[in-house]
Amino acid sequence: MKYMITILSLFFIFTSVNANELKYEKIGQWNIALDNPTQMVDKTRIMTLFTGGTITLGDGGGVIKACIEDGHLYARSIDVNIRCYVELDDNSTMLLEYVAKLVPDETFWDLFPKGVLTTPPNVGLKYWTGEFKMATVSEKYAWVNDNVIVGIGLELQGMKDGKDGYALYDLYALKH
Repeated sequence: MKYMITILSLFFIFTSVNANELKYEKIGQWNIALDNPTQMVDKTRIMTLFTGGTITLGDGGGVIKACIEDGHLYARSIDVNIRCYVELDDNSTMLLEYVAKLVPDETFWDLFPKGVLTTPPNVGLKYWTGEFKMATVSEKYAWVNDNVIVGIGLELQGMKDGKDGYALYDLYALKH
């Protein structure tokens, strides 16, 4: 009887864990051009205008026309809130907002300002993720309005020798 209760308890625990497992699907990439120097408003606040890049969504995508960044530097992390205007390949537009958390390692501030490529988990960044909210009237891309989209930061490079830097994310939709 003891063994039966133990086995049933373990079965319940394992099925509960599997039932709560997060499901997601890769839907594209976000590649924003870092084409203007970051403006420090004070010792902890960042404001920047970006005017380029691309987004891929399934078999299509669009061009990033303009973004405004409002960020904050904390003791051990960086938060950014970026709002963008995107022109899609079906001649419609998308308003996109994302909020990201970057946790730099001890080398980040030596690398990023010099235009050296940083990548999580061990070249300048410990980790870097964001939540993307997309809104469009496009029929082709209407599905983005109904999804929670997470971006996993892959590569972050600052400007160097007059060349734009960039921030590259893989985009994932959480599945219901």
